[in-house]
Amino acid sequence: MMIERLITGVLLMVALSSTARAAAPAEELDALFRDYWEATLRRSPTFATELGDHRYDDRLEDLSEAAHAERIAEVQGFLKRLKAIPAEQLSDRDALNREIFERTLQDTLAAVPTHPEWTPLNHLHAPHLSLPLLQVSHPFKSEKDVQNYAVRLRGFGKQVDDCIACLKAGIEHKHVLPKIVVNKTIPQIRSQIVTRAEDSELYRPLTKLPDAISEEKKTALRALVAEAILRNAVPAYERLAKFVEQEYLPASREDVGIWAVPNGDELYNIAVRL
Repeated sequence: MMIERLITGVLLMVALSSTARAAAPAEELDALFRDYWEATLRRSPTFATELGDHRYDDRLEDLSEAAHAERIAEVQGFLKRLKAIPAEQLSDRDALNREIFERTLQDTLAAVPTHPEWTPLNHLHAPHLSLPLLQVSHPFKSEKDVQNYAVRLRGFGKQVDDCIACLKAGIEHKHVLPKIVVNKTIPQIRSQIVTRAEDSELYRPLTKLPDAISEEKKTALRALVAEAILRNAVPAYERLAKFVEQEYLPASREDVGIWAVPNGDELYNIAVRL
């Protein structure tokens, strides 16, 4: 009886030890997923706001070429970590998640030659559109919320300058947008150039602040946002409009297809594969 108990105990210990070893890759995979998600939210603060994560409500996306390079390096690091996790030691569910995640990372890296950082402007998704759309997801429930909004408005100037720098890099490499797209962006940009803050779409959320904020604070907050609009946002829109009209539009291409840029056929094939 004693021997049977001993054998049973040893077998149980071996089984638990095997389970612990088998669980390690799954834990590593979960940690990798969490790290990737946190990096995604950190690099996409307005997306985080849309999801209800308000840790980054005072930030805008970094559109610089340097930030793009850092993101690619980060993705390469995630892929390296993923490859170190053996799929054969995962459950079917985790193995499938691993495979999908690997494809996601590889697709991101496969798109690198298309240089999306050189064309951060279009008539559907671009900084000049995303800033006024902030009011859809950015909260305005407290004094801090409005202060965060003002910080974001003040940060728009850097975002526009980074956007212009990337567009200039695109011009240098003859990787530019079609004129038909660029022409559609100009009235969109121009519509945000105002002389009175109260006439700006960016000011609209300040007209309906909650009763929980005192009238005295509302006045101060409105002044804070009005100043950010006139001193930061509007001048940034003016710089962008001037650049697009005077430099980018003349350099943009007549042809619509991506094949019209250098290595266009290769870029088209990458897009098809993706």
